[in-house]
Order: sequence, then C-alpha cells, then structure tokens
Amino acid sequence: QIVEDNKGRIWIATDFGINRWDRDTEQFTRYFYGVGHMTPKQEKSFLLAENCTENIICYVREQGFFHTDHNLELKPFTISGIRGEVKKIIMDDDNLFILNIEGALYRVKLSPRNNTIVTRNLDIIEQNTPISDIFYSEKKLILNYGKYLKILDKSNSFPSTIDIDLQKNISQILFHKDYLFIGFYEGGYYKYDLKERIFFKMTDIPEKISIFSAYISSQNILWIGTDGKGIIERYNYPSA
Repeated sequence: QIVEDNKGRIWIATDFGINRWDRDTEQFTRYFYGVGHMTPKQEKSFLLAENCTENIICYVREQGFFHTDHNLELKPFTISGIRGEVKKIIMDDDNLFILNIEGALYRVKLSPRNNTIVTRNLDIIEQNTPISDIFYSEKKLILNYGKYLKILDKSNSFPSTIDIDLQKNISQILFHKDYLFIGFYEGGYYKYDLKERIFFKMTDIPEKISIFSAYISSQNILWIGTDGKGIIERYNYPSA
C-alpha cells in the first residue's frame, strides 16, 4: 500500500512495517520495527488510509488503530464495536470503512480533536452476506462479494449488482468514465461498461501476467502493476 499525504510525504505499508519517505531529506522513517514491536510479520499486517484532514490512519494486526499526530508520530486510538480481525480499511472523507476477515463491513466517522482522533456513529453496512474485498475509486465504494459486485454511490445511478463469473480472484477495481476496470491475481484484465452492462476482455494485456495494482492518469493512461513483470502502460483505455 502507498499513500501520499498533503505535504508530499510517501507512506508505504509492507509486510514488515510502515515507512515514511521524506522528499526534502530523501530519507526513510520506519515505524513498528525492532525488538520492541512484536507485530506478526505476515501478509497485510499493516494497512494504510488517509482522511480528509490529511491524517494518516493505519491498522496494525494485533495492536489496533493508529493516527499521525502533529509530530508525525503514530498514536493509538480506539474503535469500539468492531468484531474479528481487520482485513482492509478505506477512507471516504471523514468515513472510515472497515472490512473484517468474516466479511462484515463497518463504517465509522473520524474527527480530529486536540491532536487525537474521536470516533462516532459506528454502523454496519453489510453483515448478512460476506464481502470478499472492498475497493475505492473516484468517490465510489465497490464491494466484491465473490460472484458479483455492488457500487455504493449516493446517486444510486448504477446497477444494483454486477455479476462476475470468471472463476478468478479480483486484485484491483477502478471506476472511470462509466467503466469498471478489473484486474485479477491469476492474470487478465477486463473492462465493464456500466451503461451497456457488458464485459470486454483487454486482449493486449497478457492473460497470464498476475495483476497487483492499477491506476488511470489524467491523460487516460492505464498503468498496471504486475507480479514480477514490471509496470504495463496502456493509452486511452477509458474511451469506448
């Protein structure tokens, strides 16, 4: 995970800790390293997000939630009512969405106060049907239920469900210009037309290359991060 704060500092979460890269000093600051931090070194032990007031929010497995203070130190704060281990976190303005490993999705409002974080209005968005993963793109929260997707949007202008029956695990979903761009860990990349409700396979992206991440720039360039094969660059994909 990579997050850039309002001062241009780059925050990076790995399987071994959290790093902050300072452009001015060209130095890394490391968090949760050393013998004093016995956090389990396993996949997704560290999660990152950024709220609307530019606080970096992180979750550390078996230790809980933290936020940055004025000195860029990570300070703990408590969210009561979350059951089970946290799988993923996403910020939307002052709302923190929390997906646990059982597939339940929570939402809680975060408010900065006196160099700390105050939480309020915890509610459960979904707990009846387990959610596999959540994604956030262009102010849209996208829920992956495994065999279908849902887009949470205030205007309710999208299909209630989008069937996915490709027998693959989704790694990344982007929303852009009435399309969803969907990548898979097993390889392959698809474009879904939300108006026509049709899938298009992007045939010039190798089928067997594992997709880990993706980003669409302001020039309509699709950047795709792969597993061991570098970065793929494709032009003008948001157009029909």
